[in-house]
Order: sequence, then C-alpha cells, then structure tokens
Amino acid sequence: MSDLNPNELSPGIRRTVMMLRKAGFKTTDSGDGKSNEGMGCEMDTPNVHMVCDPPELILVTDELHRLLALHGLDTGSDPEVGPFIQATYNPADGVAVVSLFGVDDDALFGGP
Repeated sequence: MSDLNPNELSPGIRRTVMMLRKAGFKTTDSGDGKSNEGMGCEMDTPNVHMVCDPPELILVTDELHRLLALHGLDTGSDPEVGPFIQATYNPADGVAVVSLFGVDDDALFGGP
C-alpha cells in the first residue's frame, strides 16, 4: 500500500482513514461529507472506499463490520439511519470495492 499524506485527506475523516489503513484496508478515496465542497465529486455523507481482491470481497466486508463493532458502531441496512457498508464487484474490469458510509472521526473517536 502506498504512503498517504494524512494532510491530503478531508479533516473530518482523516483519523478514520488512517485507522482503516493501519488495520490493513486498502483505502482509495474518502470524504467527510463537509469539507469536500468544490472538488466536483463530493458526497454529502462521510465515506471511505477500499479496494480488495474480488475473491476476498465478503471476507473484507465482514472484517470491516467486525472492526466497526469493536468501536461500538452498528452497521445497519439503511444508509439514512447510520453506518452503512456496501460491497460491489464489476466483472468487466475485475474491480471489487467496499464502501463505508456514515462514519467519520466524530463517530469513531468522538471528534478531532
């Protein structure tokens, strides 16, 4: 996994991304849902996207769910209510992505 300068991350998601990377997740994109304005790809909810090998998609998703549970977060099935995990695979390009929505530094660590 390549080095990442934490200062290049949105401030409200920085610690979350670094914790996920330390846990072995291959993060590729993120945003805190607040400070991305003007980037052209901003989302209005905190988000972190991770890639994995396609055969490991379920394993990686389950591991993320367990990690969040250790931090007291319950990932439900409704992204409007709370933390939400989504896994996708595109056979056309062989890319598997695990996306986490609704979790930021406040949710995981109680603030900055």
